[in-house]
Order: sequence, then structure tokens, then C-alpha cells
Amino acid sequence: MSAATQLLDSRWVNASATPTSAGAVEAAALQGGANATHRGDPAQDTADFADTAPGNLRADYVLPSRTLAVAGAGVFWPPSSDPLSQLTGTYPFPSSDHRLVWLDVRTLRR
Repeated sequence: MSAATQLLDSRWVNASATPTSAGAVEAAALQGGANATHRGDPAQDTADFADTAPGNLRADYVLPSRTLAVAGAGVFWPPSSDPLSQLTGTYPFPSSDHRLVWLDVRTLRR
């Protein structure tokens, strides 16, 4: 079992929501390469690595406590049709090959 899986399966972590983005799906389809052989959902990718290997991956996580309710989640990776896509861009990236992962949370009443 990978370290990431161990964290996600921890009784202390609320892993009920997996952040996704439309831009990651678009990038995986356009770039092909290693992305074409990935088994995971490309919507969950958070980093745009070399297309030859390893391809785009879910490399960044936000792990809220089980004491928090997840109200929303996402990865800031806009599709190319969105004007904000200029902030993430394509290689060479104007910012980073990692995308911002976010969660909206609220406390649970006890």
C-alpha cells in the first residue's frame, strides 16, 4: 500500500471528496504519451509532468480532518477555453507544473 493510500485511509482524514478539474482531463487527452496508459481518473491529476514519463499525476493533496465537513473541492486547472488558463498555461509553464488544490470546509457541530 502506498504512503498516499495510507494517508487517505487514515481514520483521522476525511477523504470523502476528491478534488478534480476539467483542465486536467483536457491536458491528459491532448498530451497523450504516458497519460494514455494511466489507470486513474485524469480529472484528479494535480501536476503536469513530462508526457513521456511519468505523465500527469495526482501529486498534491489537501487532507482535512474527519472533524471537518467538505463543502467543496477542486483543482485550479482551467480548460484552455477559460481565460484563466493563461495562469497555468502549457509548457514552459508561466507558474508551476503543480496546480493549486483547494477545499471548502465547515466544522461539524457536536
